[in-house]
Amino acid sequence: MKRLATAVATLVLLAAGPSHAEPLSWTVDADASRLVFQATQLSAPFEGRFRTYTADIAFDPDDLAASRVRVEIDVTSIDTGNAERDTAALGPDWFDSANHPTAVFETTSFSAIGDGGYEARARLTIRGEAQDVVLPFTISITEDGGRVNARMAGELTISRGDFGVGRGQWAGDAVVIRVEITAHSP
Repeated sequence: MKRLATAVATLVLLAAGPSHAEPLSWTVDADASRLVFQATQLSAPFEGRFRTYTADIAFDPDDLAASRVRVEIDVTSIDTGNAERDTAALGPDWFDSANHPTAVFETTSFSAIGDGGYEARARLTIRGEAQDVVLPFTISITEDGGRVNARMAGELTISRGDFGVGRGQWAGDAVVIRVEITAHSP
């Protein structure tokens, strides 16, 4: 009887299939990471960054199907090095931060593209307008003394017009977004 119980238990475990662990959860090192953008205003290029954001990252290059990322960006943390432009960016012609204080980047899938590169397919929501985007990126994962570290870099170009950002005298189009993330997993 004991053998039968053991055999039944073994069959149940085999039928359930292999168990998959969740991808590693990552904690972003805010001091070593950057979320920057480059745009134009009155035909003059400028660069800015968002200083405050939260990131929920679970990523494993060996389990892309279970990997996920959600980043919430506080648009009021914009810093372009120009106080007048930063104030204008919070108003209704740009981010309309009174009604839309956060922008959200949330992945829908990942794929490997070779040579250590990946693509994150995601929904980017700015000013309540959601658009599908693709973020190509590279990632380097190392282990040091039992701690797993990652450095990720990626860049994508979006159209401000798709999100209703930059109206009136602030009208413009292409914005290059660069992401440089340093993170660790306990």
